[in-house]
Amino acid sequence: MHITESIYAFCKRQASGQKRATWLAAVIVLLLIVSGCVPGAPQRDFPIEALLLDETAFPPGTKAGTAKPHPSKLGSRESRRLTFYGRFGIANHHVYRYRSARQAASTFERETTLWFPNDRFSGPWTVPSELSYQSPVADRFYLACSIEMGIPMCNGIAQYEEYFVRFNVHMHQEFMTYQDLERVLRAMDERMVQYLGKNRVAP
Repeated sequence: MHITESIYAFCKRQASGQKRATWLAAVIVLLLIVSGCVPGAPQRDFPIEALLLDETAFPPGTKAGTAKPHPSKLGSRESRRLTFYGRFGIANHHVYRYRSARQAASTFERETTLWFPNDRFSGPWTVPSELSYQSPVADRFYLACSIEMGIPMCNGIAQYEEYFVRFNVHMHQEFMTYQDLERVLRAMDERMVQYLGKNRVAP
């Protein structure tokens, strides 16, 4: 007998009345999961590297390193990290892909605290008045800035369907201004528009 049929038969024997209805509801959810009816991430015809930024998004003279997997405790099915090097600072772009948009959203909620720590090394994190950009295409988006270990820093996180993105950058005036950062964030959105088929980013 198929495993889901066995579970169903067991629940039917054990439950009655209201209890039976609860068991049957649980079995239905299990059947949906086993049969693949619970929405998951769609098939993608591009590699995760395609979602990483390139040097053209940054001020002149910025050089990109090599894209690498970024194993972490975030539990993603795949990930890539790319570091960009300027004369007076660096920026990091991380992209994680999950099995569902729900998992990516859960990671976003968790990282709203972990990626913006308030401790003896950094904090408080605030949204600077000079930066008004809010992603028009991300499902969730948050960016804030602080002084981290003596270095002005801006950290950003976003969720685009089953993808979770982290970004951080040294805000040295000779490397990255707020105007430069807005162009980087816009370029990040444009990439998601291009590959995920989301609505066009407003000019």
